[in-house]
Amino acid sequence: MALWLTWPLIEDDGSLTKGDAIWVYGALTLGFLIAAFYLAAARSYLLDSLHYAVTDRRAIVRREGRNHVLASRAYLVSCEHSSEFPYHIAEGRPHPSLTVGALLSEDVVQPFGYGLTHPGWGPLRDRGVIPVLFEQIADAEAVRALLLATSDASAAGQP
Repeated sequence: MALWLTWPLIEDDGSLTKGDAIWVYGALTLGFLIAAFYLAAARSYLLDSLHYAVTDRRAIVRREGRNHVLASRAYLVSCEHSSEFPYHIAEGRPHPSLTVGALLSEDVVQPFGYGLTHPGWGPLRDRGVIPVLFEQIADAEAVRALLLATSDASAAGQP
């Protein structure tokens, strides 16, 4: 929108006219619309390929997707229940997401030693904590209550 608000400020000085600016502005607007459509389609594909499960001992997230060579594969993450974990609900649109655990990011070894730990560096220096989410759940509070009940039962050793 801000791009098109500058169009009346362009003066016709011979080298660049308002007609030339319309072509450039139109191309940029079309590019932004295509990028927005791609982001929405990619997010829809991601949410459609997510599957969640809660067992008596774990919360499981399975996602189907493409890897670095564009081959389809299934990514599976599981987090053990813990009665100390807060199971935070993150507000979102249109539905909230539920944090079910956290993973430590993996090291990726690159050629020429890039990515390796160096002497004097702690092993966790370049690693981060990645939250594991049940995303866009319509009834997140009920799922949170289920997780808390199963984590308490799991801690007590009950089936």
